[in-house]
Amino acid sequence: MYKYAQIDDAGRCVAVSDLSGVVDIPHMIALSIEDDVQPGDIFGNGVWTRPDPLPQPDPEPSAQERIDQLESQNLMLMEAVADLYEMMLGAG
Repeated sequence: MYKYAQIDDAGRCVAVSDLSGVVDIPHMIALSIEDDVQPGDIFGNGVWTRPDPLPQPDPEPSAQERIDQLESQNLMLMEAVADLYEMMLGAG
């Protein structure tokens, strides 16, 4: 078996494959048994590097936190409507 990493134009590994024979294609980089290349790794100047991990997104609020937030917004809207109604009554 022959192990290869397929890279894109930026040198980023998009796939690692075990092939039955030798290939001579510019975007296929031969790997040795010791190479621990994974999709996403970057090949440059003959060296593989692993990119920094992507930042984790902020966790979604819990259902109770979302309910509390919506109730708070609802209260503010009701107060604003009440204030507007009082202003309309005073102007009439």
